[in-house]
Amino acid sequence: MLITLTKIEERTDAEVPRNTPVGDIRDGVIEESMLPEIGKGFVFRYEYRFGGRITSVVTDILEPWDGNRMKFRTLNSVYELKLRKESEVPK
Repeated sequence: MLITLTKIEERTDAEVPRNTPVGDIRDGVIEESMLPEIGKGFVFRYEYRFGGRITSVVTDILEPWDGNRMKFRTLNSVYELKLRKESEVPK
């Protein structure tokens, strides 16, 4: 599924502060079985280039996946993960 990951907050007690700016937006691809889980870094691959991204370890699920979006906290940040529709894919 196509996703957008947005950093919405940096934790005041971040283990690695200022590693990604607040407001950073990344588009990618995951399988539903790859949704963020407590105790693991969230991993996704980029859609239009090689590579991907991994967050620090997920510590809390703030808003569970509802089929369209979720929010979660890591050791460093708070993120919002959203499902993207094909029509929202950048060209």
